[in-house]
Amino acid sequence: MNRYIHSAMELGINFFDHADIYGGGRSEEIFGQAMTGDGTLRREDMIIQSKCGIRPGVCYDLSKEYLINSVDGILKRLNTEYLDVLLLHRPDALVEPEEVAEAFDQLEKSGKVRTFGVSNHKPMQIELLKKYEGKDWQEVIPCGEFPAPISLHENIDYVRKILGETVQYTS
Repeated sequence: MNRYIHSAMELGINFFDHADIYGGGRSEEIFGQAMTGDGTLRREDMIIQSKCGIRPGVCYDLSKEYLINSVDGILKRLNTEYLDVLLLHRPDALVEPEEVAEAFDQLEKSGKVRTFGVSNHKPMQIELLKKYEGKDWQEVIPCGEFPAPISLHENIDYVRKILGETVQYTS
């Protein structure tokens, strides 16, 4: 894995996307072990994103308790102290938007997550979350417009914009 991370970084690719359900969390563990075992990889040179909210055997869960526990598990598996971006992986029909807002606030204040967003949400679902989230959701970026891969060298202004604002991702 170290070789792949180094190759990506050498090509200017520093955005790494994960989800707690990919490989049952094993993909995050492998990435985290590679980062920990290699003193030449610097966390501050990477943008690490993960997603949560899909709960095997239950379907979806965006409760405050589940979101906070998910992030704690993600951070442990990735061997990092913070995520640059956390996305709600899928909409939850039973979502309590107040709980999502409370979880986001707690995760941000604790320094565990810098930026929040959504994946696979429809505009009305985003509007519901926005009503309860205290942040000013500045921008909606449809997935097709999100530059991939993000290269710190080629997209520095765009990357700074993402890391400096709360950004919504929609599909």
